[in-house]
Amino acid sequence: LSPTPAPTTTDIKSLADLGIDKYQVKNAVYYPDLGIKAYFDEVNREMVIVAIDPQAEILSKGIQIGDRFNMANDTKIFSAEDLRIKIKMAKENGKITLIFLKGGEVDTVTINFSEE
Repeated sequence: LSPTPAPTTTDIKSLADLGIDKYQVKNAVYYPDLGIKAYFDEVNREMVIVAIDPQAEILSKGIQIGDRFNMANDTKIFSAEDLRIKIKMAKENGKITLIFLKGGEVDTVTINFSEE
């Protein structure tokens, strides 16, 4: 693997370009098991990713800041706390499947939890 070049100013997108509500970023919750920080968009009823850990497995799945997901293990997500509960339950099975909405397309991503 060659190192990824540093982004140029034309590569860096604003929060608005990513569809992130700058007023909701302060409500974002960190989910260490997923390696993301996200907030629940009350209007669209979905989680919006605002940060991703550099070593998070989710990065290798093509997920980026600004991506949105609304389901975990085939059930709707109703709040940031609801996602935390779904993660806790999914850890018993060793993985969680998230349903992302990307450019009008549905993308299913499975994240494996490491043994602790």
